[in-house]
Amino acid sequence: MAVHPSAARDPSSVPLWSRIDRLVVAALVVAAAISRFWHLGYPPEIVFDEKFTVSQARCYLTHLPYRTTHPPVAAMTTAVSMWVLGDQPIAWRIGSATLGTVLVGVTYLLGRRVLDSRMGAACVAGFVLCDGLFLADSRLCLWEIYYLTFLAVAYLMLARFIQTQDLRVGRRYLAIMGAMLGFALGSKFALPAIGAIVVLAFATYSILIKTNGPGEHDKIDLRRATPRIIDTIALVGGTTSLVYLGLFFLNYWFGWWGGIEDHLTYVKHELHSQTLLVGAHPYAAQWWTWPLMLRPLLYWFQNNFFNDPTMPAASIRAMGNPILWWAVVVAIVVATMRVVAGLRDFLCGAVSHWRLAFIVVGYFAFYTVWIPVARYKFIYYYMPALYFGFFALADLVDRCWNGRAKTVEQGALLAVLAPMLLLSLGSFAGLMLAILIGAAYAYTAASDARIAGKFAAVIFLFGVGGSFVYFLPLWTGIPISHAAFDARVWFRGPGLPNWL
Repeated sequence: MAVHPSAARDPSSVPLWSRIDRLVVAALVVAAAISRFWHLGYPPEIVFDEKFTVSQARCYLTHLPYRTTHPPVAAMTTAVSMWVLGDQPIAWRIGSATLGTVLVGVTYLLGRRVLDSRMGAACVAGFVLCDGLFLADSRLCLWEIYYLTFLAVAYLMLARFIQTQDLRVGRRYLAIMGAMLGFALGSKFALPAIGAIVVLAFATYSILIKTNGPGEHDKIDLRRATPRIIDTIALVGGTTSLVYLGLFFLNYWFGWWGGIEDHLTYVKHELHSQTLLVGAHPYAAQWWTWPLMLRPLLYWFQNNFFNDPTMPAASIRAMGNPILWWAVVVAIVVATMRVVAGLRDFLCGAVSHWRLAFIVVGYFAFYTVWIPVARYKFIYYYMPALYFGFFALADLVDRCWNGRAKTVEQGALLAVLAPMLLLSLGSFAGLMLAILIGAAYAYTAASDARIAGKFAAVIFLFGVGGSFVYFLPLWTGIPISHAAFDARVWFRGPGLPNWL
């Protein structure tokens, strides 16, 4: 497996932080804040599952028992903002917008450590910034952005833990990691536990490798590692449990719950409720349709615009940036092949290989967990897996830029643009432009492989930006003409690929 030269460094080494990093992360966070907070009070009504979080927040403010849904972090945050700003749409959504902005900055920091590349970090943070599903959920009072942001901070603490040899500092990272996992579990029912398992697995792997002495990378000393592993699990697990249970303190304060038995009843009730969500749903999407984004979910639409051609078309859809989603499929395949090729080095303790393995394991852990689930599913269940997929994609773009990607990988990255060109520009113009890009790439590949990689990376990133601007109205509810709406809803009517 080809390895970035910097990946061969000591695992405790960390990427050097510079003024450029500060400027890049500042620019990304400002751009995220603009996209997340702009016109945040629109639409001025409850959207989709906001009915649960907002009603639960109102119950906190009026001390009335609420309908059991997900854990309380989103509702508690919303209650605080409503107490300060009043019961209005911007107050409902300001928590999601804030965390959605923070997520972009945290992703850059995480990318610097996991990808060991400034460009890779900028790409992965930019992908989160430019993805429609992450944008739409950051502008609504829903649960996803809450737990995803807390998990991202936990991943960052894992990377810091792996890359430090100082035991005291490492324990500090583990404590913060546990707290973030507790907040994640307190934001969404059950699903963040997958992230906790992945984090603990890689923390354990790091301990196993760190207990080896110089030249001992071909063996694992369980006797030396076991006490530290137990200590790590106890610290992270204990902190996670304390934070998670503490988040329900208002239920006891207001007298809604009387003891731990009530909490267990809540968990049992939620598990039972999940088993009832079976049968048909108009926006249900099977797990195997998610990566290709075949069935987005309609969050909101302006009344009667479907039936009144004189009324502007305004809607908000849980759909991603098509170029990003389709390119993630390519990137995950490439990353998986590279991990398999380097599996022996990883198992023998070559810690430099933890980065790509972490990305691939995280993706498939969050994705495959839904395969045996019988209840109907929605496309936003793919978000935690997609987040890891963005890292794989950023790594591929970075390798293209630096001339380390194979020609077939570069070609596959560019090929993702073809459907976008054909569907947005029309068959003739789209085909001509696709042929032109392909010919230009073939010419540069024949003359200079490094230039060809940079060409592929730049064209792909321009495509991501263009797709973001093009689909922005469908993610934010910006009113557009019916003709413009029809041009963006590529797949419609009965069948699996239906964007209507």
